[in-house]
Amino acid sequence: MLFSAVIERLGHLARLPALDDAFEALSQGSSAEALAGLTTPAKALVAALAARELRRPTVLLVENERRAAALLEPLQFFSRTLNGSFAAPVLLLPALDKLPGLGAGPHPDVLEVRASTLSRFVSAPSSVVIVPIEASLLSFAAPQFYKSLSLSLVRDVEISLQDVVAHLSKVGYIRAELVEMEGQFSVRGGILDVFPAEAAKPVRIELLGDSVESLREFDPQTQRSTGPVPRVTLPPLTEFPFAGAGSGNNDSDSAMSARTDAAPGALITLFDLLDDTLVVLDEPEVVARKAVESRDRLMGDSALLRAQDAASPAILFEEQWKVALERRQRFSLEELPLRRGDTEPRTLKVQPTSRYGLG
Repeated sequence: MLFSAVIERLGHLARLPALDDAFEALSQGSSAEALAGLTTPAKALVAALAARELRRPTVLLVENERRAAALLEPLQFFSRTLNGSFAAPVLLLPALDKLPGLGAGPHPDVLEVRASTLSRFVSAPSSVVIVPIEASLLSFAAPQFYKSLSLSLVRDVEISLQDVVAHLSKVGYIRAELVEMEGQFSVRGGILDVFPAEAAKPVRIELLGDSVESLREFDPQTQRSTGPVPRVTLPPLTEFPFAGAGSGNNDSDSAMSARTDAAPGALITLFDLLDDTLVVLDEPEVVARKAVESRDRLMGDSALLRAQDAASPAILFEEQWKVALERRQRFSLEELPLRRGDTEPRTLKVQPTSRYGLG
């Protein structure tokens, strides 16, 4: 437990002149602001403060996966500390390790995290998502598509068992005789067993006709019920419908076709998913250099896919990406207070701490 004085002190940091001026400018509609002199923990704190003070969905763009991992835990800590039980989720959107249709395709763990993050991000209006730059260089589906990937069930609500089974298959769940591990489901008459992604235990859903009569967790080893639950949420395991289902060579193309059908017209970017998104850039010049390198690699992979006549998300050209980014307010966080032209950067005097302790 944190002392209330510590929580209060962290909240008061938003009133420091440099931070207060930046937040005020952004709240008044400034297109871009910057703050320098920040260590890594300070950047996480400032990003959490920005999300709290401006009360908007926030995308934190970083150089790569390792940088995202370094910022995730401190950002989660500061978000919980500043907001308590009202803290919005702090999420991670990893880049695809491979494009769909290329070899074995993306790793299932990457697909699960991405699908869950995208579904939660578009559903929670004040959430914060950390994004390696490469993950922002591909096209996305419409927000409603990502909302539809997750399904919630409660008692006494009417459902179609056939539709629920179809949904589970669509978002990556595998049908089995017995449910023993995450991502499996089984059907026996009017009983649906499913082990939701991110859950500690599987859930048994008993139907009376088309109505949900009971929801109970059960032990996957003994298959015995352990207690009722009021609601069950079934997060997706993939953002690419039908990927991994079936055995034909057209699975990947079918998945991409269904995903694209959900987003007709012009390409949708990460920055288009929510209209009032604030984009926080961690070392924008480093991010820009990494974007060039990542786009070149993705273009090479895309050329291989075209040769195989396989479908995949579109790769954004540099101008498309920049135009989409510039439609959003941007807040740059930098370590070195570099002067550019006649503009003196806003700076916080932050020093790294090598020791922590009391007394």
